[in-house]
Amino acid sequence: MQEKFRGFKNKEINFKNSIIRICFEEKENPLLGIIQASRIFFVSYENLRFKGKIKEKRNFFLNGNFRGKIGRIFAVSGQNKQIDLLDVSKKKILRSLKGHNGPVYSTSFSDDGLTLISGGNDMVLKSWDISLEKCIFSYPSHEDFIRTVCFFPRSNQICGTSSYDGKIKIQDLRVKEPIVKIFDHGCPVESFKFFPEQKTMVSIGGNYLKFWNMSGNKCFFQIKEPKPLLNLSIFSEKAVLYNQLGQELVLCDYSDLKTYPLLSFKKEILTFETCQKSILVGFSNGKICCQSLVRTLGKINETKFKNFPGFSCFSKPQKIRPFLGFRKKNSKFSSKIFYLQKKKKSFFFED
Repeated sequence: MQEKFRGFKNKEINFKNSIIRICFEEKENPLLGIIQASRIFFVSYENLRFKGKIKEKRNFFLNGNFRGKIGRIFAVSGQNKQIDLLDVSKKKILRSLKGHNGPVYSTSFSDDGLTLISGGNDMVLKSWDISLEKCIFSYPSHEDFIRTVCFFPRSNQICGTSSYDGKIKIQDLRVKEPIVKIFDHGCPVESFKFFPEQKTMVSIGGNYLKFWNMSGNKCFFQIKEPKPLLNLSIFSEKAVLYNQLGQELVLCDYSDLKTYPLLSFKKEILTFETCQKSILVGFSNGKICCQSLVRTLGKINETKFKNFPGFSCFSKPQKIRPFLGFRKKNSKFSSKIFYLQKKKKSFFFED
């Protein structure tokens, strides 16, 4: 594992493989974590300059996420059945959490940043004390592979898990029988999210997007798409972004029970992430598109998203033309499209 941080030396940047996931660090001078099968790149969100790279030949990365509040800590998991906690600033490995009996597909930090939960193919939810480097809770939560784990907003003990058994389970880590509520999605669940107001949850799986009332334990709004749904992200207090197996991002607002095509691309979308005033989209050809949402291409209802300044809504799909290469130095963040890709010129990491 110590071989990972050799990548912080000056090396050529090369995005030639599929983008598995894009992670955003919510703090001042944020970083982006761009995850590929055997590499993870750390990029400055402000100027798109590369800050480091993790490279692993014996592992296949599946997931990663930042600890938001305390320190610049990044949790990465994969096929090697363990979770590694990395200090990106000091460029060293802090902890290696071992205990799963299968690949780890999802991790999540608690609100205070002291606890980590994880789940994967062994169908077991585990809770870890980061300071002790020890598993403090383990429970066989599902009957099939766990694909997403997530802490409840502003909580250190309540979390949720989703699985290919079609169930989303809310669990309390303080008791021996932790399952509090069960939501039946009806088909394998790819992902779910809690809304910040703690009253609503949204899930995707199969061809369905469903909104759930947390208190009533019922689905109050659902959408059936012609293709399977892959990724999900909270957009505002009552709206989410999602993508089907294809080339289009869609916005769904459950306050007016409508969906709006947001962006359309020529390549298939593998992953995306909302980052302050932008959407980052990863493709199978190793390219990442950064689309600024500052300018308004179409108006749906500006008052709905007044608490999220910088975001705009689109009434029609926007055909994107590739912008090959990086922006010029000292240029301001504009509404153009930027692709991170391999070119003849060499680009190097900066410490």
